[in-house]
Amino acid sequence: HGVRRLEALVLTHPDLDHIGGAAAVLAAIPVNVVFEPGLAVGKDAYVDLLGAVVLRQTDWRAARAGRSMELDGVRFDFLWPDDRSIDGSQDANQISAVMRVTYGAFSALLTGDAGVEVETLLVERHRESLRSPVLKLGHHGSETSTAEVFLDAVQPEVAVVSAGRRNRYGHPAPSVMERLNRRGIPVARTDEEGTVSFAVSEDGTSWRRLE
Repeated sequence: HGVRRLEALVLTHPDLDHIGGAAAVLAAIPVNVVFEPGLAVGKDAYVDLLGAVVLRQTDWRAARAGRSMELDGVRFDFLWPDDRSIDGSQDANQISAVMRVTYGAFSALLTGDAGVEVETLLVERHRESLRSPVLKLGHHGSETSTAEVFLDAVQPEVAVVSAGRRNRYGHPAPSVMERLNRRGIPVARTDEEGTVSFAVSEDGTSWRRLE
């Protein structure tokens, strides 16, 4: 696609399907900063990633609640994990970075592989600021995520499922799809449609999904 550099590379957590290839990206093109939670694991892909960060002298920052980044008027706010959750969990999904992206009046909530427990905590801490027209469902649409109380808070107009074509896990889960259908929330699926893109006006007051 002609990309020559990246301002930031955000890696939600150290599972292979979320960091696989990251070291190759760092080796191929300049990256200004890498954000990731920093859960210490001995997986080869994670060790390779850290090695690539050091080799390329790339800035590394912990993706933690309360931290943010702004690029060309687009703001990225990390809502999860916090320091306490990192210290208390060995389940990579439960420390998956959750990020809210805002541009003017538009926002999208990107949840990585966060599960229902994390969703519940996010509602308790950020209920009023979770509302976003675009929601990337947690854990590829697995039944471990997308709780009713979370949908109540976010009130998405479109739900995006990032899942591999004919994946062996059966993502997205039928129960999650039914939950969305009952609410009349349209779903965009990468396993059926490929890349999912949105166009947003300069002030963020209008947006549309690109077909």
